[in-house]
Amino acid sequence: ARAPLAPDPSKGTWIELRADDAGGLVEGAPVLFRGLTVGQLQNLRLAENDSGVIVDAFIRTPHDQRLTSSTRFWDTSGISVSLGAAGVSLNVRSLATLVQGGVEFNTFTSGGALVESGHRFRLFSNAETARESIFGDGMSDPVRFSLLFDEAVRGLEQGTRVQFRGVEAGEVVDISIRVETDTLGTKYARQQVVIALSPERMGLARDTDPDIVAEFLANEVENGLRARTAAMGLLGTTLVIELTDLDNVPHAIMKLDAEPYPTIPVGPAAQNDLAASAEGVFTRINNLPIEELLASAIRTLDSISAVAESEDTRAVPGELAGVLEEIRTLVNDLNAKDAGEKTVVALDRVTSAADTVMTEIEGLGDTLVSVDKAAAAAADMPLGDIGRNIDGILGDLRAMLGSEDADQLPRALSDTLTEAAALLAELREGGAAENLNSALGAAEGAADAIAAASERLPEVTRRLEALIAQADTLVASYGERSSFNAEVLNTMRELRRATAAFGALARTIERNPRAFILGR
Repeated sequence: ARAPLAPDPSKGTWIELRADDAGGLVEGAPVLFRGLTVGQLQNLRLAENDSGVIVDAFIRTPHDQRLTSSTRFWDTSGISVSLGAAGVSLNVRSLATLVQGGVEFNTFTSGGALVESGHRFRLFSNAETARESIFGDGMSDPVRFSLLFDEAVRGLEQGTRVQFRGVEAGEVVDISIRVETDTLGTKYARQQVVIALSPERMGLARDTDPDIVAEFLANEVENGLRARTAAMGLLGTTLVIELTDLDNVPHAIMKLDAEPYPTIPVGPAAQNDLAASAEGVFTRINNLPIEELLASAIRTLDSISAVAESEDTRAVPGELAGVLEEIRTLVNDLNAKDAGEKTVVALDRVTSAADTVMTEIEGLGDTLVSVDKAAAAAADMPLGDIGRNIDGILGDLRAMLGSEDADQLPRALSDTLTEAAALLAELREGGAAENLNSALGAAEGAADAIAAASERLPEVTRRLEALIAQADTLVASYGERSSFNAEVLNTMRELRRATAAFGALARTIERNPRAFILGR
């Protein structure tokens, strides 16, 4: 190194620019600000430990007042070609920079502090990279370390990002081959990757000494920190270097005295989950028996075609249509003869007749209770001589039992049961719409007969009540041991049996009204 040359240092500010390589830098090249020459480069030299190059830059007054800690410098030598959404962009800054190179600077953000002579800046490769660096510290003075891989890593290049536990903390600055010798004297080659790390992005102070940074990383390595390659992006096409904590890795330490830089142990490459899944899917697809599947599919299609083209299969629609037509004809026939409406009417009449019978039977129950009470009173009560009145009462009883109404009631019930049985027989034996209509007509007649018979029940009930009243009066006027008393007791027993028969009939009809019609 040598002191920078300037006719009058008081007319400007000297700074240092650090770069990975000299590139198009030459002594005497201009320093530009917004296209204007405001200084020049001098004293281009190698950095310590051959870690890059350093060049001094003199910025003349008053432009040196624009220099702050947020200022960024970038190389403008040669021709810049970029490909973007707008197409190919060709940029030639000036004829002077095209011939002899040069650098340019700008302050993209405010808030930086003014710098003094001797301040170090990093020289970026282009304006875009310099502008992106405003979101970090710019790595003005990065610390370098070496990574040794046993096999060549494809995809690594200068500028590849380096992440420290997920945070971008540096980049790859050099890739080379390093030949080493094992304990048996055998030489073998390893890929050496040099990375530059920013102390500030690892949580340390910006101006932390490189030895302290190395000790910090050595402690982290003791706790499982390793360097490894990792594929990023949807299909894992972008490669990065990760400094991250790994589980179940062999014990290792950093070689702090290694040349040219301290060496960080490496671990196995990270597996991209999406890429591995896609690779697994492609492998399964490749292993599928495609030809066998196609042959099986062809055989299946042939079988389906044979079934579809057979005569039996073609006859199925016609047969199905015939069955549907027969069903349609039967339904239309039933609808034309009003079978449904007649069925509803007949059932309504039968239900009405059954309701009438049940109503009369409920009233008959009260009458039977009165008969039981009268019989009990006759058994306990002392009877007098009632001979002269018994003939009249017996005559009335015979007249009632021999009346036309009493004779017609069993006959009407018998006729009703006969018609109901005939109706059920015809329904069971028939199957056509005509038989159904006839059965419905017979049921309608039977319902009318039941209704007519039930209308006579109130008259019979009233006569029984009158008879019981006369019997009570008669029993009260006769003695206990007269012959008439014995005859009356026999008569009352007969009445009680008749009452029990009526009660049984009433309970049967109440439990199952249809049995009165069907005869069972």
